[in-house]
Amino acid sequence: PSGCSTCFCHWVGGGPTSPEGSDVLMTEVEGGYVLQAMTDKGAALLEGSSLADGADRFADAEAARKAAWASLEKAPSLAEAPAKVAARFEDVEFWQQETDRCLSCGACTYFCPTCYCFNITDEGDGLNGREGRRLRSWDNCMSPLFTREASGHNPRTAKALRMRNRVSHKFATYPENWGAFSCNGCGRCVSNCPVHLDIRAIVLDAINK
Repeated sequence: PSGCSTCFCHWVGGGPTSPEGSDVLMTEVEGGYVLQAMTDKGAALLEGSSLADGADRFADAEAARKAAWASLEKAPSLAEAPAKVAARFEDVEFWQQETDRCLSCGACTYFCPTCYCFNITDEGDGLNGREGRRLRSWDNCMSPLFTREASGHNPRTAKALRMRNRVSHKFATYPENWGAFSCNGCGRCVSNCPVHLDIRAIVLDAINK
Protein backbone atom coordinates (compact mmCIF):
# COMPACT_ATOMS: atom_id res chain seq x y z
CA PRO A 1 0.00 0.00 0.00
CA SER A 2 1.13 3.52 -0.76
CA GLY A 3 -0.17 7.06 -0.56
CA CYS A 4 -1.36 8.81 -3.71
CA SER A 5 1.12 11.24 -5.27
CA THR A 6 -1.50 14.01 -5.31
CA CYS A 7 -2.54 13.49 -1.69
CA PHE A 8 -1.01 15.78 0.93
CA CYS A 9 -3.19 15.01 3.93
CA HIS A 10 -0.13 14.77 6.17
CA TRP A 11 0.68 18.40 5.33
CA VAL A 12 -2.48 19.60 7.06
CA GLY A 13 -2.50 17.33 10.12
CA GLY A 14 -4.08 14.19 8.69
CA GLY A 15 -2.64 11.03 7.25
CA PRO A 16 -3.43 8.12 4.92
CA THR A 17 -4.59 6.04 7.89
CA SER A 18 -5.86 8.75 10.24
CA PRO A 19 -8.85 7.51 12.29
CA GLU A 20 -9.95 11.03 13.21
CA GLY A 21 -13.67 11.49 12.65
CA SER A 22 -14.20 7.82 11.80
CA ASP A 23 -16.46 5.34 13.53
CA VAL A 24 -14.86 2.49 11.60
CA LEU A 25 -11.37 2.44 10.08
CA MET A 26 -11.15 0.33 6.91
CA THR A 27 -7.73 -0.87 5.79
CA GLU A 28 -7.04 -2.72 2.56
CA VAL A 29 -5.06 -5.94 3.00
CA GLU A 30 -4.37 -8.85 0.70
CA GLY A 31 -7.66 -10.59 0.02
CA GLY A 32 -9.96 -7.83 1.19
CA TYR A 33 -10.37 -5.24 3.92
CA VAL A 34 -10.05 -5.12 7.68
CA LEU A 35 -12.61 -3.04 9.54
CA GLN A 36 -11.75 -1.83 13.03
CA ALA A 37 -14.08 0.08 15.36
CA MET A 38 -12.84 3.49 16.47
CA THR A 39 -15.91 4.47 18.52
CA ASP A 40 -18.72 2.76 20.41
CA LYS A 41 -21.00 3.55 17.48
CA GLY A 42 -18.58 1.82 15.14
CA ALA A 43 -18.33 -1.20 17.46
CA ALA A 44 -22.12 -1.53 17.53
CA LEU A 45 -22.22 -1.33 13.75
CA LEU A 46 -19.67 -4.10 13.32
CA GLU A 47 -21.24 -6.28 16.00
CA GLY A 48 -24.57 -6.06 14.20
CA SER A 49 -23.09 -7.01 10.83
CA SER A 50 -22.59 -10.42 9.30
CA LEU A 51 -18.91 -9.80 8.60
CA ALA A 52 -16.39 -12.41 9.71
CA ASP A 53 -14.22 -11.62 12.72
CA GLY A 54 -11.05 -10.03 11.37
CA ALA A 55 -9.02 -9.90 14.58
CA ASP A 56 -6.48 -12.33 13.12
CA ARG A 57 -5.76 -9.79 10.33
CA PHE A 58 -5.16 -6.78 12.59
CA ALA A 59 -1.39 -7.22 12.31
CA ASP A 60 -1.66 -7.19 8.51
CA ALA A 61 -3.74 -4.01 8.68
CA GLU A 62 -1.18 -2.33 10.93
CA ALA A 63 1.62 -3.29 8.53
CA ALA A 64 -0.36 -1.86 5.59
CA ARG A 65 -0.90 1.42 7.43
CA LYS A 66 2.78 1.74 8.26
CA ALA A 67 3.67 1.04 4.62
CA ALA A 68 1.30 3.78 3.46
CA TRP A 69 2.91 6.30 5.80
CA ALA A 70 6.40 5.22 4.74
CA SER A 71 5.55 5.87 1.09
CA LEU A 72 4.90 9.56 1.70
CA GLU A 73 7.49 12.27 1.25
CA LYS A 74 8.26 14.39 4.29
CA ALA A 75 5.69 17.14 4.70
CA PRO A 76 6.89 20.76 4.68
CA SER A 77 5.87 22.98 7.57
CA LEU A 78 2.79 25.10 6.89
CA ALA A 79 3.05 26.96 10.18
CA GLU A 80 3.74 30.20 8.32
CA ALA A 81 1.09 29.62 5.66
CA PRO A 82 -1.77 31.65 7.22
CA ALA A 83 0.34 34.78 7.68
CA LYS A 84 2.27 34.42 4.41
CA VAL A 85 -0.81 33.73 2.26
CA ALA A 86 -2.65 36.64 3.90
CA ALA A 87 0.32 38.91 3.22
CA ARG A 88 0.07 38.04 -0.49
CA PHE A 89 -3.58 39.07 -0.74
CA GLU A 90 -2.90 42.45 -2.37
CA ASP A 91 -0.08 41.07 -4.54
CA VAL A 92 -2.14 40.67 -7.70
CA GLU A 93 0.95 39.95 -9.83
CA PHE A 94 1.71 36.92 -7.64
CA TRP A 95 -1.78 35.49 -8.12
CA GLN A 96 -1.69 36.17 -11.85
CA GLN A 97 1.56 34.25 -12.18
CA GLU A 98 0.30 31.36 -10.08
CA THR A 99 -3.00 31.02 -11.97
CA ASP A 100 -1.92 31.95 -15.50
CA ARG A 101 -2.92 28.58 -16.96
CA CYS A 102 -6.16 28.24 -14.96
CA LEU A 103 -9.23 27.68 -17.18
CA SER A 104 -11.82 28.68 -14.55
CA CYS A 105 -13.54 25.35 -15.21
CA GLY A 106 -14.33 24.89 -11.52
CA ALA A 107 -13.14 21.28 -11.27
CA CYS A 108 -11.10 22.17 -8.19
CA THR A 109 -14.20 23.36 -6.35
CA TYR A 110 -16.63 20.71 -7.55
CA PHE A 111 -14.31 17.91 -6.44
CA CYS A 112 -13.34 19.58 -3.15
CA PRO A 113 -14.94 18.03 -0.04
CA THR A 114 -14.43 21.24 1.96
CA CYS A 115 -15.75 23.79 -0.56
CA TYR A 116 -19.22 25.05 0.32
CA CYS A 117 -19.87 28.17 -1.77
CA PHE A 118 -23.56 28.46 -2.61
CA ASN A 119 -26.12 30.49 -4.51
CA ILE A 120 -29.60 31.58 -3.43
CA THR A 121 -32.56 31.41 -5.82
CA ASP A 122 -36.27 32.06 -5.32
CA GLU A 123 -38.84 29.85 -7.03
CA GLY A 124 -42.60 30.20 -7.33
CA ASP A 125 -45.10 32.75 -8.59
CA GLY A 126 -46.38 35.08 -5.90
CA LEU A 127 -49.05 36.51 -8.21
CA ASN A 128 -51.29 33.44 -8.22
CA GLY A 129 -51.46 32.97 -4.45
CA ARG A 130 -49.07 30.04 -4.27
CA GLU A 131 -46.20 30.17 -1.82
CA GLY A 132 -42.72 30.34 -3.23
CA ARG A 133 -39.57 28.79 -1.85
CA ARG A 134 -36.01 29.95 -1.41
CA LEU A 135 -33.32 27.46 -2.37
CA ARG A 136 -29.65 27.27 -1.51
CA SER A 137 -27.67 25.39 -4.13
CA TRP A 138 -24.01 24.47 -4.35
CA ASP A 139 -22.11 26.90 -6.57
CA ASN A 140 -18.62 27.36 -7.95
CA CYS A 141 -16.58 30.32 -6.64
CA MET A 142 -14.18 29.98 -9.59
CA SER A 143 -16.96 30.90 -12.03
CA PRO A 144 -16.80 34.46 -13.43
CA LEU A 145 -20.50 34.87 -12.60
CA PHE A 146 -20.30 33.76 -8.98
CA THR A 147 -19.66 37.24 -7.53
CA ARG A 148 -21.77 39.23 -9.99
CA GLU A 149 -24.16 41.44 -8.06
CA ALA A 150 -27.74 42.34 -8.93
CA SER A 151 -26.51 45.73 -10.12
CA GLY A 152 -24.31 44.00 -12.68
CA HIS A 153 -21.09 44.91 -10.86
CA ASN A 154 -18.63 42.07 -10.43
CA PRO A 155 -15.75 42.63 -7.95
CA ARG A 156 -13.85 39.52 -9.07
CA THR A 157 -13.90 39.23 -12.84
CA ALA A 158 -10.27 38.09 -13.06
CA LYS A 159 -9.55 34.42 -12.47
CA ALA A 160 -6.45 35.36 -10.45
CA LEU A 161 -8.66 37.18 -7.94
CA ARG A 162 -11.05 34.24 -7.69
CA MET A 163 -8.22 31.78 -7.07
CA ARG A 164 -6.75 34.23 -4.58
CA ASN A 165 -10.00 34.12 -2.64
CA ARG A 166 -10.21 30.34 -2.77
CA VAL A 167 -6.64 29.70 -1.59
CA SER A 168 -6.73 32.52 0.96
CA HIS A 169 -9.93 31.18 2.48
CA LYS A 170 -8.52 27.70 2.92
CA PHE A 171 -5.05 28.62 4.14
CA ALA A 172 -5.39 32.07 5.75
CA THR A 173 -8.90 33.27 6.63
CA TYR A 174 -10.29 29.95 7.83
CA PRO A 175 -7.34 29.06 10.08
CA GLU A 176 -7.36 32.60 11.44
CA ASN A 177 -10.99 32.21 12.48
CA TRP A 178 -11.18 28.51 13.34
CA GLY A 179 -7.64 27.36 14.02
CA ALA A 180 -7.47 24.78 11.23
CA PHE A 181 -6.96 24.73 7.47
CA SER A 182 -10.10 24.45 5.36
CA CYS A 183 -8.34 21.76 3.34
CA ASN A 184 -7.95 18.07 4.16
CA GLY A 185 -5.18 17.50 1.64
CA CYS A 186 -7.06 14.89 -0.38
CA GLY A 187 -5.52 16.19 -3.62
CA ARG A 188 -8.71 15.92 -5.67
CA CYS A 189 -8.24 19.48 -6.92
CA VAL A 190 -4.77 18.52 -8.12
CA SER A 191 -5.67 15.24 -9.78
CA ASN A 192 -8.81 16.61 -11.50
CA CYS A 193 -7.37 19.90 -12.77
CA PRO A 194 -7.08 19.69 -16.58
CA VAL A 195 -4.00 21.95 -16.56
CA HIS A 196 -2.40 20.40 -13.45
CA LEU A 197 -2.61 23.52 -11.29
CA ASP A 198 -1.33 22.47 -7.87
CA ILE A 199 -2.59 24.22 -4.75
CA ARG A 200 0.43 22.88 -2.87
CA ALA A 201 2.77 24.81 -5.15
CA ILE A 202 0.74 28.01 -4.72
CA VAL A 203 0.89 27.81 -0.92
CA LEU A 204 4.60 26.98 -0.88
CA ASP A 205 5.34 29.83 -3.29
CA ALA A 206 3.42 32.19 -1.03
CA ILE A 207 5.60 31.06 1.87
CA ASN A 208 8.97 30.94 0.14
CA LYS A 209 9.01 33.57 -2.61
